[in-house]
Amino acid sequence: MNTLAFVLRHHGFQFLAGAALALVGFYGILVHEPAKAPEGLGVESAIPTDWICAVAGVIGIINILLAWIKGADLRR
Repeated sequence: MNTLAFVLRHHGFQFLAGAALALVGFYGILVHEPAKAPEGLGVESAIPTDWICAVAGVIGIINILLAWIKGADLRR
């Protein structure tokens, strides 16, 4: 059994959740449209989403790496 199959069998949720977080995070960075704030506030965006997406992407990649490392260690 190759390593990817072993990782998905034993740590599949962590691996897939990390992949989903990474995809959502980096998609949010690439296709950035700031949230609109009410006109009376005088600000351009209500929530600065760039750093939120970046953090989500980094957490996703960390989850992928941790699942891979744990699965590879179990395989040995």
